[in-house]
Amino acid sequence: MSNLIEVRALTKTYQKARGMFSRQTIMALSKVSFSLDAGQTLAIVGETGSGKSTLAKLLVGIEQ
Repeated sequence: MSNLIEVRALTKTYQKARGMFSRQTIMALSKVSFSLDAGQTLAIVGETGSGKSTLAKLLVGIEQ
C-alpha cells in the first residue's frame, strides 16, 4: 500500500510576548513523525496541552 499521508519531523513553535521587549518560544510539537496508509485508522491521544489540536490544525492547513 502507498502512504495516504506521511509526516516527518513536524515541529511547531509559537512566540509569546514576555513584557514589552522580550519574547518566549513555546514548543507545541517537536519532531512528530507518522505515516498512514489507505484503510488504516490513526488515533491521537495525549494530555491537555500536548499538541493534539495543533497537529490537526497543521494537517488540514489552518496553521502554517
